[in-house]
Amino acid sequence: MNVVRIHGCVVLTVALLSTACGPEISDTGYTGTWSRKGLNQETTISIVKVDDEYLFRWGRESPDGELKVRCTWDGDCVETFNGEQRATYKMRTWTEGKKDRLRVECRGTFKDPNLGQIPVHYVDELIVRDNGIRLISRVKGRDGEMLEGRGHGLRWYDKISDKVVDPPDTSAGRD
Repeated sequence: MNVVRIHGCVVLTVALLSTACGPEISDTGYTGTWSRKGLNQETTISIVKVDDEYLFRWGRESPDGELKVRCTWDGDCVETFNGEQRATYKMRTWTEGKKDRLRVECRGTFKDPNLGQIPVHYVDELIVRDNGIRLISRVKGRDGEMLEGRGHGLRWYDKISDKVVDPPDTSAGRD
């Protein structure tokens, strides 16, 4: 074989292996893993569909590891700062509207060192865009008040995988 043909085979093999080894990213609707990186933290959202219900798991971490939010598939979340618990949240999901938009409700408490326990309550609406690779989250309600319009608390997440890490055990059924 000549050098050009060998080089071509090597390039083709590397290209095939690199696409086979990376995570698959396609339009799976809401399901998959989504990420948003900011200056001081990275947020990850994982969504799976079990029967007719979406399960939502949120995670957040600062680059130095001081701030962490960890959630279970049942929606129970704990936020810690420097290893000390400072908030708890409970997430709940449902679909609503003509386009079955996914809604996520968060209820919880945040412990402020000066003000004590502060209640947290908001409802976000999730929308999949850009051929299934972008997830848009916008605030639809805060502290029991539903907000009108489209521009409240917009955040964008990029899809990083069609799959999720540590999927929920669905063999026992849901409550």
